Amino acid sequence: MHKPKQILLPMTLVAIFSSCVNIPNTQTPHTEVLPDTSPPEPFVASSPSSSAVSTQMAIPAPFSTLFPTPNYSPELSTAIAKGQCMKSFNSFAYDGPGPKPIHQTITPPAPWQIEATVPQHGIDGYAAYGWLLNVGVTRSVNGHQEIWLSGLLLPNDHVSGNTTIFYVYTPETQKWEIIPGAIGDTGLFTQGLFVTKDGAIWSQTIWDSMAGHPTLNNVPILSRFNESTRRFELATGALEIPLVVGKQYASWPKIVLDAQNVFWLFADNDGIYRYDSATQITDKWADLPDVLVTDTALSTDGSIYFRKEQYQTGFRLQKDELFQFLPETGKILPVDVPDNEWPTFSGLLVDHTGRLWLGSTGYRALDGTWHLIMPHPQEFFDHTDGYLWSNPRLTFESSDGLLWYYRYLDTEGWAEGTAWYDPNTGEGCLFTNQPANIVEAAGHQLWLAADGKLYQRSLKP
Repeated sequence: MHKPKQILLPMTLVAIFSSCVNIPNTQTPHTEVLPDTSPPEPFVASSPSSSAVSTQMAIPAPFSTLFPTPNYSPELSTAIAKGQCMKSFNSFAYDGPGPKPIHQTITPPAPWQIEATVPQHGIDGYAAYGWLLNVGVTRSVNGHQEIWLSGLLLPNDHVSGNTTIFYVYTPETQKWEIIPGAIGDTGLFTQGLFVTKDGAIWSQTIWDSMAGHPTLNNVPILSRFNESTRRFELATGALEIPLVVGKQYASWPKIVLDAQNVFWLFADNDGIYRYDSATQITDKWADLPDVLVTDTALSTDGSIYFRKEQYQTGFRLQKDELFQFLPETGKILPVDVPDNEWPTFSGLLVDHTGRLWLGSTGYRALDGTWHLIMPHPQEFFDHTDGYLWSNPRLTFESSDGLLWYYRYLDTEGWAEGTAWYDPNTGEGCLFTNQPANIVEAAGHQLWLAADGKLYQRSLKP
């Protein structure tokens, strides 16, 4: 078996799209509790109903090819035949990309419906692009629903730094409002959106290193939307980042908003901070020396799982990669991983039953047992150096229990797109070759942006 090498991806553009998405951990646990059902054989290696806590599991025998013969259920076969699915989730998530077809934009089919065309509005010196557009959050203002989309603006001269812009849509009036992401003349702008229970809109404060350092000596991590001025402002009392000339930051702090309107800020090589949006006070809660945090996930019990960045992993899950932070005590506990080799993953999520999902690789049940859903892990290890391949990123669980993923590779729809996966059946569907973020609004409506348009889908029967 040859050793995997680094996958060659257009990382600059991948980072741009990811920054536009920047999925916040704000999902409130669902009140409906469904049984902890696991995918059907052969994907489950140990029974989730077992009382013994174990990380041992049998890995399925590898397939002979990355393009196995599809074996779909009648329901999925019908969906593919009707054009509601491009292909199965398994083919999207685990197979190689296949021969590159003629470029074609495949937008979300029924039951998705076009709600509106986004007025892609640039500003002087910057241009807006539909592929850098994603739905961020939804909220209700005086009984009127708002859908907030975030876009990344690229400079026309290709020298200046990037900035952001927000498009706010009101379905009742079918009108748009344009909100600049820049914060005055500070050289700062906002990225990623959060909504507290009082309906306030918050965002992460960042700057673009290409444009030089901001004029301020310290920058609060959070910004808040001013309902009167219709602009973002630096949040009072938020943790401040010292600006040291010439210092390069590995990544921006990861932010988790919990059910009590408290922001948890994971600052690389520093620690975990607590910011209370009501009192506007920041406190350091735990130390994280020499740790870079790449993913976070708010659990149903209020704890927060996070992933430590690893180097030279050979695309394998590492023993000291996952941790659980307990806000009540400030303790950080290591999470035991499977004894057998697991492929790496993209995106952490705790579903409404309390299962911890590692992207499209597998999950840990409440009893501590691990369940691999990737059907041919050894094939993945054998071929990751020969294919344009990347894990689809897990971003969201909708109220009907479906998990939602996207993959962005800057391949004009060849090897990317958005898909859902049903843990109850072990099947899923790639329904568009446009990578998109999914959010759910009140009334069980899903929203996404694709090809410069805003789409909605009702989950009501």
